[in-house]
Amino acid sequence: MLDENETYLQLVADNTEAITPLANVVAHYAYEFDQGRQRLSDDLAYFESKLRDLAQLDPLDFTGLAKIYCEHASHIRRLLAEIEQSDD
Repeated sequence: MLDENETYLQLVADNTEAITPLANVVAHYAYEFDQGRQRLSDDLAYFESKLRDLAQLDPLDFTGLAKIYCEHASHIRRLLAEIEQSDD
């Protein structure tokens, strides 16, 4: 999660009464949400790398892997686009 200065924030457990339980829950899920977004970005980079490899190794896609990887990459791009739209 980023603050207004683009600095990464981490979830810190604070047991003081100044922070409500709801704020802790929101902070936890914001952190989980950011972790999920990072995993999607990592997965997209993986599939794009595999697609580049396959373009050289199997340009006619005899194995069918390029089609599968392309579908995965497209799905991940759609998910990331939806996340970006929800952030606006």
